[in-house]
Amino acid sequence: MKRFLKISVILIVLLVGALVVGPSFIDWNKYKPQIISQLSNISGHDYKIDGSLELSILPAPHLVVEKFSVASPSTAQTIASLDKVSVYVALMPLLSGKVEVSRVSLIKPVINVHVDAQGGQSWMTKELEDKFAKGEEKKDETASSSNALNSIALEEIVIEGGTIRYSDDTKKQSYEISGINVSLKGDTVYGPYTVSGDFQYQGNKVDFSTKSGRLDKMAESIPVQFDLGIEALQTSMSYKGVLEKAADSTSVDLQGEAHIAAKDLGKTISAFTAGDAGMSGVAIETKGIVTYDGSKVQYSNATLSVMEMPLNVSMLLEGIDGKGAMNFTGGISADKPVDLDKFMTQFASGAAKGKAAKTKTAKQGKGLLRETLTLPKDISAKFDINIASATYKGTTYNGIKIPFTLDRSAFKSELKASLPGDTNIDVEMFLKFASRTVSSNNGSVTLADPKLTLRGNVNSREPIVVVDAFVPKFSNDIARSVLRSPVSLELNNTVVTPSSVDIGSASIRVLDSAMNVSGRYDLSENGGKNTVKIAAQASDVDLDKWHNVLVPEKTAVATPQPVDVK
Repeated sequence: MKRFLKISVILIVLLVGALVVGPSFIDWNKYKPQIISQLSNISGHDYKIDGSLELSILPAPHLVVEKFSVASPSTAQTIASLDKVSVYVALMPLLSGKVEVSRVSLIKPVINVHVDAQGGQSWMTKELEDKFAKGEEKKDETASSSNALNSIALEEIVIEGGTIRYSDDTKKQSYEISGINVSLKGDTVYGPYTVSGDFQYQGNKVDFSTKSGRLDKMAESIPVQFDLGIEALQTSMSYKGVLEKAADSTSVDLQGEAHIAAKDLGKTISAFTAGDAGMSGVAIETKGIVTYDGSKVQYSNATLSVMEMPLNVSMLLEGIDGKGAMNFTGGISADKPVDLDKFMTQFASGAAKGKAAKTKTAKQGKGLLRETLTLPKDISAKFDINIASATYKGTTYNGIKIPFTLDRSAFKSELKASLPGDTNIDVEMFLKFASRTVSSNNGSVTLADPKLTLRGNVNSREPIVVVDAFVPKFSNDIARSVLRSPVSLELNNTVVTPSSVDIGSASIRVLDSAMNVSGRYDLSENGGKNTVKIAAQASDVDLDKWHNVLVPEKTAVATPQPVDVK
């Protein structure tokens, strides 16, 4: 009996040893064709394993695959590749039926995403299309799969030296993110997750970190925190809020607080695009609530600081799902006095840098108005600017209101403000484009043949004060004398086109004289002289006041005594 027990124990030890050590002696490379065939049957892609394939139990169960790649069967383009993937599983929990993935390592993974000129997606195959067409699996199968994944513990996934490339021939755009290094830690396959890492984009190192709740709770709200920073540009971005699956189950909704700060907005913009949008040296910081539901995005309860100028901001953009025209509403307001000197000085400096680029387009640069305007798609907009008080060059401007609306091919705006010298402005501006074309490729809208119509009035008790604020070196003595008197100006239908200004019918009252003015200014088409035609008709003129201004008083001369002539 004892001998039988000893033999049994020895057999059990040998059997367990064979199970543990045996896989290490198997040449798994012989099974590459079968593995590749199974993968191809599932997704329809072409797979390759040009390196070694290793499966071992000791010292810990692990799988190592080298030189792995996936290609499109139709174009042979490589969709994904990696130098090496390693998966390590804890041994003791595995013996008790539990799966604890201690580490997954991806070395130099490369992902290529391409959209061709016909809109074809490089990663899509017939097999995947069929699977998507069939929809979701049965609920009981989904529940079973979910329970299985919940039982898998996931300690860490590491990515080293990764690259993501995206190109779209329909939009003629391409992007690349390289040097991707990521460390992802989670309790299970569904999380919760803690992610940190960095990558390179356009030569700039970007650091990021993320924390999330369990992803299988998407039917509920899961907490998410995201931070991104570019140390070299002193730029940062953060989001803290919740995610949840949308009602249609095809997208994700989010709501939370966002924060963005950039010490030099122009420098940040130029690091990722061509040019700095004239924002060189402009520091900004904004914080507010972001809401997104797949069809619209909203930014509310937000503050914006531009060059230390505090502003309140609200924005809503609808129609971003591409199912119809886009609609934008929003506004900027300031309750506290705004110092424009700091911003305008910096903005003028940035704009001067881009002046040469603007003058390259002669057709656009020489006209009084831009001849064409291209929008990304059909869009309507309503935007209001309300500034309680602003200072510029030592002068204070109160009650600045600028409402702006856009309806397909027509713009409407109005300027209301109280300026120094007891000056009030109330002018409406209508910009209408006669021509409108829509691109069949990307849906962009090009507007052409603009006409700007001005209507409104300007009343000033001391207009010279306004002139001095904007034109410090204005030294024409006669004009200065005229502008020391109250002026009222009314524009009825002043029309501006790219090549002309037609005053239409305007009335002006100055020096207690009322005049109706009409006229036209035309740009020369062939480089000749521009032409000006002005006609004025006065209905009530105080010649004494005009004489005193145009003919300044001189030193009085003694009146000669009458002389009798005999």
